[in-house]
Amino acid sequence: MTKKIQKTHIKPKHRRIMYVVYHKLPANIKRPLKTVIQSTKIIGLLAAGLGFLGFTVMDFMLKITTSYLQPLQITFFLNFFTVFWCLIGVGIFGSKIIKTNNYPLHIARGVMSVIGGVCIVSSFSLLKVSTAYSLIFLAPIISVILSLIFLKSPPTRGQILGTIIGFFGILVIFRPGQTNLNLGHLYAIIGASTIAINGVLIKKFAKSEHPSSYVFYSGIITIITLIYFSGQNLTSIPIWIYVILAASGLLFTFNIMLIVLAIQNIHLQVLGSIHYTQIIWMFLFEWAFLSIAPDIWVITGSIFIFLGGLIVSSPIIIKQQIIKLLSSFKRPYK
Repeated sequence: MTKKIQKTHIKPKHRRIMYVVYHKLPANIKRPLKTVIQSTKIIGLLAAGLGFLGFTVMDFMLKITTSYLQPLQITFFLNFFTVFWCLIGVGIFGSKIIKTNNYPLHIARGVMSVIGGVCIVSSFSLLKVSTAYSLIFLAPIISVILSLIFLKSPPTRGQILGTIIGFFGILVIFRPGQTNLNLGHLYAIIGASTIAINGVLIKKFAKSEHPSSYVFYSGIITIITLIYFSGQNLTSIPIWIYVILAASGLLFTFNIMLIVLAIQNIHLQVLGSIHYTQIIWMFLFEWAFLSIAPDIWVITGSIFIFLGGLIVSSPIIIKQQIIKLLSSFKRPYK
């Protein structure tokens, strides 16, 4: 029985260039490189890792802009530049990259993007980004609750366990009675809810749409919704803030394409596991660039949310690793 090899679609011109470069490499490099090239899983893993790292960089850049602009303005300009880069893509590749037959679903995503974008940026302005991130990453756990309410999909035992662990992580971060809660915490949870809803919508039509269409139409709706607030008190804003927003729009567009590429090549459970590396990246960024170290409560709560999210999004992988760990303690009988 022969094993079917999954091939990637590469243009003939690019294939010829890769062929020439490949055959000029030493033999000890060609062998492992050939394995990597033939494996779509490696491509999916790289796309997911780079995409989520890019989202972390983008969010960190947006945190900087909160000192100069209001959350409504930041959300508007982020989407304005995102649509700008998409239109440049249309000029290069044609209108096929934003062609769609799913306007109602795009409108629904657009509404969620407006609410989620404003709430997430607001949470960045009111909280440390690492704290906001810990709460935003409740999205997979919220997805389980939404599925139970709206889709009548009963959760598995693993999903129930992951939800309980994640909720405990929230209590650790909030420390009821000891932490001064503010709107930032509420904004982060609302943002996580919109991410969960958007994830369901993207999954519904991810295979029939070009990645650019996701950000293009939701960006248009956000621009139309927030255009009234965009021009207020802009005279004293440094030009480099707009450069950061333009770079953030480009990153957002590019990251969405990477994540869709990852969805097409690796299992969603694996993608969910990689997603949680963003919490670690943000802790490192705040510590390295802002000299802000998260307190022990935020770190502990993030670990519980991290574990809960992994159990919810990757139950099979977690089960396999537990079985592997337990089997390593077994000794063969003599």
